[in-house]
Formats: sequence, C-alpha cells, structure tokens
Amino acid sequence: MRRGCGDRGAVTIWVMGAVLCVLVVGALGLSLWEGFSVRRAYASAADAAAQAGANALDVDVYTTSGDRVLDSERARALAASSLAEADLPGVTDMSVTATADEIVVVVTGEVRPALLGLLGAEPLAISVRAVGGP
Repeated sequence: MRRGCGDRGAVTIWVMGAVLCVLVVGALGLSLWEGFSVRRAYASAADAAAQAGANALDVDVYTTSGDRVLDSERARALAASSLAEADLPGVTDMSVTATADEIVVVVTGEVRPALLGLLGAEPLAISVRAVGGP
C-alpha cells in the first residue's frame, strides 16, 4: 500500500485535538467538583447552625404550658456561634433569623473556578438555606 502525500501527520493532529478536548472537559469537571464540594460544606454548616439554634427552647413557656417555642435571641446566638466556628471559604453573607416557631440560616458565597478561571470564567454563586424548629 502506498500512502498519499497529503496524509502525513493527520493522526497526530487528531490526537492533539482529542487531548485538548479531554483537558477542557477535565478542567470543567474539576471546577464543578470544587463548587459542589464548597456547596456541601456550606450546607453542612447551615444545617449544624439551624440544629444548634433549634435547641434553644424557651424553658419558661415549656414548663408552664408544655408548648415548644424557641427563645429567638438565644437561638440566633447559638446559630451565629455555630457558623462562626465553621471555617467556610468564599462566604459573602451569612444570615440567621429566628422566630418562636423556626430558625432560618442562609449562607451565601462564591467559588472562583481554579482552572476555568484562567480562561475568564465567572465565579460560581452558591447559596444554601437551612430551617429548624423546636
């Protein structure tokens, strides 16, 4: 068999193109994995804070009537303390609101994709919300 003059190096070009595509898909996968990992950390911290705040029962109301209601000030303080102990990367805002019926913890932040950031990709916005009750 005789090879044509125009076929020389065609496989090399195809392999280089395939390698480039695999690298781009890998970079996208790593950046998304980093975003999912940070979101999981935010969700875990928000859940722990909501659970800590939900432990702040108003003892006076409970002993007199047996109703389970939250002491909202104490619930906010416990949740804020729990969030302060969590070392979360890239957090832009944390809010805790508490009423007699529930406590709501919202953690918002952003993750800058490491590999795709080199190509000018925008940061990934992450927001999680956890609700707890007495």
